[in-house]
Amino acid sequence: PQIQLVARESISRDEIHITLRVDEGARVWCAAWASPPPSIAGSYESLIKGFAANCADTQSRACGSFWVYDFDDLEDSASDGVAAISDYNAAGTWTYNEDVEIVLSGLTEELEYSHIYCFAEDDEDDGVGSTPNIMVYSSPSAPAASQVLHVQTQLGSVTTLDESPPSFTTLAIDDPTAYETKIIVTFSLNEAGTAYCRATRVDSGESSDDLHVLKIISAGWSATYTGGTATIEMTRIENADPATVLHDAETTSIAPGVQYDVYCWAVDVAETTGGLPRPNFALHSYSSADVGSVSSPSGGRTAAVWVVDATPPTMTLLHVESINHETLQVILQLDEPGTLWCAAAELDGSSIATNCKESAVQDTEPDNSVTPCYYETFVKGSYAHSTTFRADVHAAYEAYTIAVDRIWLSDRTGSSVLRRETPYKIFCFAEDDWKIEADNATLNSLSFVSPSGPNMVPFNATEALVAQIGTQTTLDDTPPSFTKLEIEDPTAYDTMIIVTFRLNEAGTAYCRPLRSDSAAAASPMTINQIVNGQWSAANPGDGTTTSTIEITRMAQPDPALTTSDDETALVDDQQQYHVYCWAHDDAADSFGSPRLNYMIQGYVDAVVATPGAPEGGTTRSVWVVDDTAPTMIFVHAEAINDETIHLTLQLDEPGTIWCAAAELDGSAGATYCKDSEMQDTDLSVDPCYFEVQIKGGMADSTVFSAEVHEAYRDVHVEVDKIWGKSKSGSGA
Repeated sequence: PQIQLVARESISRDEIHITLRVDEGARVWCAAWASPPPSIAGSYESLIKGFAANCADTQSRACGSFWVYDFDDLEDSASDGVAAISDYNAAGTWTYNEDVEIVLSGLTEELEYSHIYCFAEDDEDDGVGSTPNIMVYSSPSAPAASQVLHVQTQLGSVTTLDESPPSFTTLAIDDPTAYETKIIVTFSLNEAGTAYCRATRVDSGESSDDLHVLKIISAGWSATYTGGTATIEMTRIENADPATVLHDAETTSIAPGVQYDVYCWAVDVAETTGGLPRPNFALHSYSSADVGSVSSPSGGRTAAVWVVDATPPTMTLLHVESINHETLQVILQLDEPGTLWCAAAELDGSSIATNCKESAVQDTEPDNSVTPCYYETFVKGSYAHSTTFRADVHAAYEAYTIAVDRIWLSDRTGSSVLRRETPYKIFCFAEDDWKIEADNATLNSLSFVSPSGPNMVPFNATEALVAQIGTQTTLDDTPPSFTKLEIEDPTAYDTMIIVTFRLNEAGTAYCRPLRSDSAAAASPMTINQIVNGQWSAANPGDGTTTSTIEITRMAQPDPALTTSDDETALVDDQQQYHVYCWAHDDAADSFGSPRLNYMIQGYVDAVVATPGAPEGGTTRSVWVVDDTAPTMIFVHAEAINDETIHLTLQLDEPGTIWCAAAELDGSAGATYCKDSEMQDTDLSVDPCYFEVQIKGGMADSTVFSAEVHEAYRDVHVEVDKIWGKSKSGSGA
């Protein structure tokens, strides 16, 4: 018989499908080998028939067990299975010159079978092939179609299909990554193909159930593999333009210092025998299985890959101020979790040589024995010397407060508190939590290598913050005190009390008097009462300048500013007053706003004692001078006998009245002062000086006086002698 080849192809990984025709009734066998079988030329029939266990028609009938019929079989005996035309035309019957479908099975996947043979023998001479005619292997005299070698040449080579999904032979991701902005996947496949990868943040909540194949593909990150290794560089979650896709593209950039799970999946480039694409796809279960080994991956999932954080944190100043006499407070934030430290340094102009000065802080020599004040060590301070002022930053862009109240000696042997009212520079340093977070993650990838250290701010960032913070001065939180508090006693004027004072620092003093004979004098005057008196003056506190407060009345309130019932009586002459003084300084906060310190009530209540070194603010029992002569008021005068004149007089204030007699100008005598001789100009020369003459002399019984205990009350004086000019002797 002669065989005509119609088609051949592989239909699966272990089968080759051959379509052929036979020109007469016959049985057919086919066989396939990847290399020439030994002794094929001499043993072709037995070798090909020996493949029958893996050769069948499409109805699963073994080769050699079915017939291809021709019309002669209608004439033969019925033993060949064809007794009538209906048998010939029955379904499943192969007929000559019509397609016969042969399937070779049990083959090896994706293997080229270069030696495919088919063989036929007819049914002569009894219709069941008792003495068949068989195809020859090769003969120049035989028709080509009846030669096995010729048919083998026509069949050519057929490669069984690739029906196995590709798998990774290497799948590596640096952990941490080499770059802050991308994840690089290096891979190889067991065959040519294309790999797709997608990253998802570990903290996103997505799991392998969410990362199905289509989602991996939709990320748009892929690379083809033809041999060696290939790489995929992912810079975003999805490499997609939202305007060109129907789904909500996740275009978030890969972020530093973040862990990602990376899922990779692959498809091969398998083809049909005819060269048409027939790719095989990795299963979802494969892409979601852990890699296990970089060099022998068990799946496509690399969990918990760190994207390197190679950027130092950024310090942002929110607020800085001095909060007391020895503490400077800085409020900062970082752009990522980390740790902040701050320290105080002396100004370059400071006289303190044992501490680090601002220009001495450096970043070139960490060895303090060579050059002190290395910025990182200096700012981090020492727990042993109570100079570590730090804040653990757990969240980015949140405010963290650091209070600095000591300064480290430059030789690192000790420390001291910050001095009050002293300017300092504040140095701050920060490092991120990159190493801490990476080393202590709940899970790290199989390729994880511990980072060498955290990222630290460079010195120029510290210097920039120093400039932004500026000079900060510790506060004055001590109340002022008087270094002088003096009141002339008696006062210089009968209308005012003058307080002369000096403070130990710039400030304002308030003073208020209170009559010592008032009921209120039994209790100290409160600070509010002193201030409400509205008698005040400022003092520069320079140690030399004195200031004065001139008090003319009990208080001078502005009625528009107070509803208090303050006493506004004038200062009275010839009265004693307690004078109470209080002061506040002119201290300011770090922003120049007033932050005054006030004398306490106890200091105000304490008695001055020594005006040049006051121990308090109270001066007791100050006399207001009386420098106004009393006014005598004549009431009545009469002679009550032959040698006595009785006078009734009044004064406008308590005092003493003296009276004396003088001769009339017309008197002839010269022993006594005449009325025109009484004078007030010359006490030493003229004997009739009015005060001396009127007060008289006790020895000569010429003192005629009356004590006036109450103003405007009648007092009586009786004059019965006259004093001589010589002040020795008198006459009736």
